[in-house]
Amino acid sequence: MHGYGELATDLLANFDHVQDYFLVAPEGLSRFYIDRHRRVGASWMTRDNRLGEIKDYQEFLNRVYEDSLADRKSVSALGFSQGAHTACRWASVAPRVEKLVLWGSGAPEDIPPARFSKAMKDCQVTLVAGTKDRLFTPADADNEQRRLAAIDIDAEVVSYDGGHMIQPDVLYRVMSG
Repeated sequence: MHGYGELATDLLANFDHVQDYFLVAPEGLSRFYIDRHRRVGASWMTRDNRLGEIKDYQEFLNRVYEDSLADRKSVSALGFSQGAHTACRWASVAPRVEKLVLWGSGAPEDIPPARFSKAMKDCQVTLVAGTKDRLFTPADADNEQRRLAAIDIDAEVVSYDGGHMIQPDVLYRVMSG
């Protein structure tokens, strides 16, 4: 799940070298112009009707799951930046997710801890942070790891030399590990 202002195609570009996976990249339901050149971006939600938008995208992602993923051997969810919160909120209500990768962000604090802990019981959770990321540092990832451990979610932290962006070589290592 892409970050704020990105499109699904932006996220998919990081997977060009991946051949072993069936990829599904849904796009946030809210599109908007992000600059004066009229480049289009998307968002998963805004403050306006926030709870309604969360409910809408959870239902949308469950339909995507039913249409494209229900018969798959395993299901992984990767969220980048704003998409990490989206991935968590969806994984907490999804039929199943075996691997959850949160890149450039932690989990949102608005998911009821008992529900999130139960949903992540058999899920491998990974937090990914760049050493030059000003929005989500390796120290933030360590703090998030401790916060999740307090609600019985075991999360691995992976850091890399880079900023707030997906690095394909790290992505491949995280997804295949």
